[in-house]
Amino acid sequence: MTEYKLYYFDVRNLAEPIRIMLHYNGAEFEDIRVDMEKWPSMKPEMPQSTIPVLEVNGKRLAQSHSIMRYLGRVYNMTGRNNIERAVVDSIADLLKDFYTQISPFYYMRLGFKEGDLEAARESNLNPAIETKLPIFSRYLKEAHSGFYAKSGITYADFLCSELFDTLHSLEPDCFESHPDIVAHIRRVHALPQLKSYLSKRK
Repeated sequence: MTEYKLYYFDVRNLAEPIRIMLHYNGAEFEDIRVDMEKWPSMKPEMPQSTIPVLEVNGKRLAQSHSIMRYLGRVYNMTGRNNIERAVVDSIADLLKDFYTQISPFYYMRLGFKEGDLEAARESNLNPAIETKLPIFSRYLKEAHSGFYAKSGITYADFLCSELFDTLHSLEPDCFESHPDIVAHIRRVHALPQLKSYLSKRK
């Protein structure tokens, strides 16, 4: 039996799609919430001095998207063929670009850093919403499955739904032109495999 340990801070953010992926697949894992005060002493022990880290039978894996791709392969949630797998990976990469673009605004809005929120809205958030959300909507429309891939749910659905759920709770107006993305969030949250976890999470 595979033994999983997930290391991250006591927040959702980058580790939450990993938690969701593991819960969806019924995997038992130790959800280690790292105390900020203890993090400096733990940092050198991590493969890239960052978290999240997923430990698999004693081997530690770094980078949230790499971990999700790994779990996608383990649980056959990457797409049904090489073309679809490439599309799914590209959607995950697009989300990473989106996250990087909105990060200055996002972290101010969450209260993790200080700065000019309205300036960041104009220079970071709004351009990302205008240029990238239509692409996500297009993928959903083209898939005809309710998820981002034609074959059904993949790891990319958990990545996208988690970030968009948090952003929607903070800035619902961003999604006025994209009800399909909001519907996708709700579709993921309605999965019976996630009901128990989502009802209890912070």
